[in-house]
Amino acid sequence: MGINMGNGFEYKIQFIEKIPIPPITSSNQPIVSQIESLVDQILDAKKDNPHSDTSEWEKEIDQLVYKLYELTDEEIAIVEGNEV
Repeated sequence: MGINMGNGFEYKIQFIEKIPIPPITSSNQPIVSQIESLVDQILDAKKDNPHSDTSEWEKEIDQLVYKLYELTDEEIAIVEGNEV
C-alpha cells in the first residue's frame, strides 16, 4: 500500500482512493461533531504541551470512528490487531 521512504511512507493514490469515506448526513452529524471536538481538544492540549497524554481522547475517537463506519466487533478486533 505504501513505499517505505526511511522516515515515513509514500502512499500510492490507487490504494488511497479505495478507502471508503462515509458522507456526512443528518444521522451521523453528531458523531462527526464529537470527533471534531475531540480533535480540537487534542490539538489544544498538544499546543500547550507537546508531551500531553491525549490517549483517552484518541481512544474515544477510535470508538466514534468504529460507530461511524458501523464496524462489527469482529472488524474492530481486526483493526485493533486482536483478530479473533
